[in-house]
Amino acid sequence: MNTYPQQVIDADANCNDKVKTLQAETESEANQVRIDYRKKLERLFEQRQESLDKIEGFWSGVLAATDTPLKPLLNGTIDPKIVRAITSFKVTTFVKDGLLCRNVSVVLRPNMFAEQGTIHRAVDTHLQTLSMEPIKWKSGTERARQDSVFRFFTPGCDDEGFIDDALDAFDTVFQNPFLALEPNED
Repeated sequence: MNTYPQQVIDADANCNDKVKTLQAETESEANQVRIDYRKKLERLFEQRQESLDKIEGFWSGVLAATDTPLKPLLNGTIDPKIVRAITSFKVTTFVKDGLLCRNVSVVLRPNMFAEQGTIHRAVDTHLQTLSMEPIKWKSGTERARQDSVFRFFTPGCDDEGFIDDALDAFDTVFQNPFLALEPNED
């Protein structure tokens, strides 16, 4: 094996250290840009929310639409009925400990499957739950709720793949609700 002069080894190590520092700085700056962007979006979404909440059945219609990103996550039994009970829906973004976090909040009116009220789940960038107001299932729904998208709002749901998919679908619908309502031109 060839031996390299210490000067070359030191120069390589120095270069690697500088690359790592540059990568860390770039990631920090990119994270700050993402945070600033989401804060600006948040203000726009708050203004829009005031208008959309005045339209009765708007969010239940969007979430039940044929082309909604939530469609693959909805079970065929109770989810469509719970979706019809949604009176308000929003996804908010906030920063905690330097991490971009999202909160999904749903308001349910009385229905056959879950108690009425507000349910929410807040998660950080690493999909760790920060806070939750869980869905309160009514008796007799045990089997159907196991594959429900609304298990996202249950403390026992820790499947990161599902949490990530559901969070992305909720966020996509919230950011552009009319996308799910536009006719598909295939």
